[in-house]
Amino acid sequence: MDGVSILKPILIKIASEKLGIPEDELEYGDGRVFSRNDSGIALTLADIADQAISSSRSLRVAGHAVIAISDKDFGDGLPHNYYTYITQIALVGVDTGTGEVEVIKVISIPEMGRAINIDGVEGQCEGSVVMGQGYTLYENIIVEKGEFKTTSFSTYILPTALDVPEHETIIVEKPEKTGPFGAKGVGEAPTVPIIPAIANAIYDAVGIRLEKLPITPEYVMEKLREG
Repeated sequence: MDGVSILKPILIKIASEKLGIPEDELEYGDGRVFSRNDSGIALTLADIADQAISSSRSLRVAGHAVIAISDKDFGDGLPHNYYTYITQIALVGVDTGTGEVEVIKVISIPEMGRAINIDGVEGQCEGSVVMGQGYTLYENIIVEKGEFKTTSFSTYILPTALDVPEHETIIVEKPEKTGPFGAKGVGEAPTVPIIPAIANAIYDAVGIRLEKLPITPEYVMEKLREG
């Protein structure tokens, strides 16, 4: 994670050439490089980027982080820097005559460090719910004798806008000290628990346990007939 420390001297060097001020008299802070003697003399990051582009210079750097080994005897490390936790609750309706399942409402409760952009978190959870809803209820790749039978969206079914349920996001914040501004992330996590949330809601509604995906109307009817 030392990319910033590598980039700063490059920014200062470019600013030095543009401003005609020695590098040791320049400082970086608050998104700009400025003169230590006169803070009014400065270049923003946008200015420096323009200068780099015009002179065909790259601002790309590479940084890395070393994760400490937690158990020196056995070499056990940390597979991830941190984890995002989430639980979801689904409200569904089940038509016992056709086996059709309607997802009426989903509540997502992510613990994802610090929520920097609330709208972004809510939007990510909503989109992930629909994605997870797709492979829970509709999406299925069928292969027969090595040949794909689901070759278009007429056979590989995806949820549409009409299938999107009401959604509520309840954000739990527990800042992560190693994350930027305490954030961890909420990208893929909401796509995972929606599967058991829907399956458990179906069980709560009609008393059947489902062990495979997708949960199609035909599969629901089969399990209902089994009792």
